[in-house]
Amino acid sequence: MASGHTEGQRSGGSLDALRHHTRLYRRLLGAQARSQGAYRTSFLLDSLGTLLITAAESAALALILPRLGSLSGWTLGDTDSD
Repeated sequence: MASGHTEGQRSGGSLDALRHHTRLYRRLLGAQARSQGAYRTSFLLDSLGTLLITAAESAALALILPRLGSLSGWTLGDTDSD
């Protein structure tokens, strides 16, 4: 950015940069989905791996929290959105 911009122009530039990066991120996600769709076995294995990792992390948390009672005040049954 040129040094002659005012503060208002800079914040508008930040919003433009955010929009640019959001569009770029969506394009990259689309490219990843298309590439994984081209190789169905790879897509299925990647999905299965993600599912297994999430399940393992959830199981570990469910096993550890009862022994600790809470983590920084958060408990396993805590569903309060406040």
